[in-house]
Amino acid sequence: MALSFSAMFEWSLREGRTHVIVPVDQRRTQRLRTSIGTLVYAGVFIVAFISAPVSLAIAGVTAIYYIFAPVPRPVARPELEAGPQ
Repeated sequence: MALSFSAMFEWSLREGRTHVIVPVDQRRTQRLRTSIGTLVYAGVFIVAFISAPVSLAIAGVTAIYYIFAPVPRPVARPELEAGPQ
């Protein structure tokens, strides 16, 4: 599932696919922040064989991180701000 979310996020970073442009200088940081979840969830899977409560706690902390993770500062697209012509 984490791979799917990473792939969707990567697809959405391309020009013209969002209403709010993610600046080029912030894309790498956002890409890393989103993709690191894949490794964390793989680790959670492995830890589950050792301790289910610890695995659940790690998954919960990761979910909370993604809820409150900083998002890129938007750069408005001029053609959307002008409204319908």
